[in-house]
Amino acid sequence: MAGKRLKNKKQTATEPKPPPIPVRVLVRLIAIIVTCVMVLGAVLFIVYRDTVTLDGVVRYFLYRNIERDEDGEAQDFTFSTDAADAYAMVGDNLVICATNSVQVYSLSGSQLLEESVQYATPVALSEGDTAVVYDLGGNDLMVIQGEEVVFSYSTETNYTILGARLNENGYLTVIEEAAGYKAAVTVFDEGYDPVLKENLSSAYVMDALVSPDNGTLALITIGQEDTSFASYLELYECATGEKLVGMNLGDDTVLDLYWTGDTIRIQTESGVLLVDGGGTLLNSWSDSSQYLQNFAINGLDFSVELMGKYKAGSMGQLMIIDENGDEYASRAIKEEVLSVSVAGRYIAVLTANQLMIFTRDLEEYASVANGGETTVLMRSDGSAMLLGDGNAHLYVP
Repeated sequence: MAGKRLKNKKQTATEPKPPPIPVRVLVRLIAIIVTCVMVLGAVLFIVYRDTVTLDGVVRYFLYRNIERDEDGEAQDFTFSTDAADAYAMVGDNLVICATNSVQVYSLSGSQLLEESVQYATPVALSEGDTAVVYDLGGNDLMVIQGEEVVFSYSTETNYTILGARLNENGYLTVIEEAAGYKAAVTVFDEGYDPVLKENLSSAYVMDALVSPDNGTLALITIGQEDTSFASYLELYECATGEKLVGMNLGDDTVLDLYWTGDTIRIQTESGVLLVDGGGTLLNSWSDSSQYLQNFAINGLDFSVELMGKYKAGSMGQLMIIDENGDEYASRAIKEEVLSVSVAGRYIAVLTANQLMIFTRDLEEYASVANGGETTVLMRSDGSAMLLGDGNAHLYVP
């Protein structure tokens, strides 16, 4: 009888299993890895913060739901228009101030707000996500945030609005022609409560703006020095109304005013003046051999001057004036310029033939053919809003 063959079971030594990693140690390890990645990202951001590569990534995510053609242009949307229209970007929305209405549109063209007005000379200005619209020489003013009117103002009898400005914190200054005075300037805080009112009987006020720290009011006034016309910068303490500085700017007409950090940029017909918050002239730039054709002084750390041999024409020199008041870069523009706009580190120049977007060093970043637009509003992420003849659309490089 055949016996059964028995299988021999292979004996193996049992090896001890490694102890499990404690949960706390694992959590710490993951935290260290995440921290290292974040630190590396922060270092790379600091190293490359003056480049525009990151903005391209941001635009990809911001505008991925807006349909665009191969050139990066979104579809036109239309709005009621007239020759007196004024435009401003308020955050991600477009404000259109016309003689009969104030309208707000999203970047994709959805109407978010419409208010009926009767403005003879519409004006629209913005700072960040807030815009002020008013009737120059009229009596009414509105402040818009997002898609709603957050403040409305009407003048007293025998007063008319000569100008209005917002600082980066929402402080509003309103300049009025006032009975018995050459001008009255009122400062409203971010809640639109009046915190200062100055009545001036000795000088006309051309512009007014509150400092970024909300502590000082800057006025541009005009008057006489001996027998000659002169412009002045006057600084007042907002808390007390005390006059701190009175500075003669010469016989140049002041065209614009911008306050960033502790530096006041003043655009004149000749060039740019840089003044510190204490009223000391830091530097000035001008080019007596050319005429000022266009400008934008609200760059991140620069101003843009478009100069030419003639006051208007098809040849010009685009110049960048840095934060120290020195010429940093220049570039010839061989077409007549219709519109110049600056936001952040980007410069938009619109001609009859094309839109060109430059970086701070005047390297061309993007361009697209002009389809009949007359105005460009640059955005700090590198996109631009193009407007003309009752049409508008977003351009995304």
